[in-house]
This record gives sequence, structure tokens and C-alpha cells, in this order.
Amino acid sequence: MQVEIDLFSGRPNPVWELTDAEVSELQARLDSLPAGVPTALPEVLGYRGLHVGALPALQGAREPPSANSIIDIQVGGGAIHAARRNGTALHLMDAGRSVECWLLTLAQGRVDESARQMALLNLGSHCP
Repeated sequence: MQVEIDLFSGRPNPVWELTDAEVSELQARLDSLPAGVPTALPEVLGYRGLHVGALPALQGAREPPSANSIIDIQVGGGAIHAARRNGTALHLMDAGRSVECWLLTLAQGRVDESARQMALLNLGSHCP
């Protein structure tokens, strides 16, 4: 899976790949969150959140995915929205923004540090 920091308009956003262990950890973190309601992610200039999606090279490379497998995740503003392969959606609350902070911690050393810091600045006291 790859993670994109939704930060820039008009130039490429920072992107990095998750390891298999990090994908497993992400799944565990998502499984621990309470259900949420559909909400719109912020539509502002600057940092808008994170996008987690399957790497094109890995799609179909392993065992066939189940209809309920997650293929796209939007993280931001204390909410997580995941699209499943079968067309349904999963909405979770990340009130403390722990998943968002964790993903930005993983970005250290993998993306331009000034871009990562811009994202962290927008999260304020949520990230230690």
C-alpha cells in the first residue's frame, strides 16, 4: 500500500510505501476504532489529510482479494473513510487522530521533511 500526504495543489504530493508489517499494524489500528458517520474531509488549501491506497503493482499479485477488502482509505479531520472492493464504505472515528499521527511518523525519512512538518503543524497538539 502507498500513503500520500494530501498537501499540495499543482505539484506532486509526497508519497511513500508501507511495509507488510506496517499494513498489518494499520489494519489493527483501524480494527480498534469506533464506528463513525460519513463526513466530508476538509477542502482547504494546504494539508487536507492522508490517502492510503493499494499499490498498482500489488493488486492481484497475491491471493484474490475478498469483496470486503479495503482498497482506498481517506484519513483526516478525526475521521477515516474506507472504500471496500464490493462498493460499500466503512466510516470510523479517529477523534485523537492517532492513525493520522502514526502514519505521519512513518513518513519520516521517506518523504521531504519540510512537507511532513507542514502536515504535522496542521495537526497541532494531536501529534506528540
